[in-house]
Amino acid sequence: VRKSFLEIQKLANNNSQVKVQRNTSWKNINVSQIVPGDVIELRDGIAPCDGVVLLGGCVVNESMLTGEPMPIQKFVVENGEALLEGKVAQRHQVYAGTIVLQSSSGGNQYNQSNSLSETNISNNALLLCTGTGGLTAKGQLVRMVLYPQNVDFKFDTHLRVFYIMLGLMAFGLFL
Repeated sequence: VRKSFLEIQKLANNNSQVKVQRNTSWKNINVSQIVPGDVIELRDGIAPCDGVVLLGGCVVNESMLTGEPMPIQKFVVENGEALLEGKVAQRHQVYAGTIVLQSSSGGNQYNQSNSLSETNISNNALLLCTGTGGLTAKGQLVRMVLYPQNVDFKFDTHLRVFYIMLGLMAFGLFL
């Protein structure tokens, strides 16, 4: 069991670098230092955290979560109120651990005040981080594997009575 836990821990770790906006400037930091609320440049590869597409769009392979073999296109959130109310549609959400096949800004630019401007950091989509670590869909999946819930069938409560009745019947036939 310990060997399996160590293998899962290796799969869950991600030590790559990501470009993040902090205090109106862009910095390269380790994925483990991302916090919810950060604006992240979403590059091709593995998505570093759960988030909502702020600028551009991307094509994501979510087969590790859903089993769906076809890539899914993710679009920018048009309405900020939907984000604040927690009603973000699946077509805007990118999940940690999924594979980003293509990311593009769609020709738009972004600056630190969340408005369109003349300067652009790159040609990649931007993601608003909504969850990191164990608070992501990938974290929940790993937690379900490491700590499965006990399965309690209603059948198990009646099993004792069944065995007693079976034992009494066997004893009666023996006599």
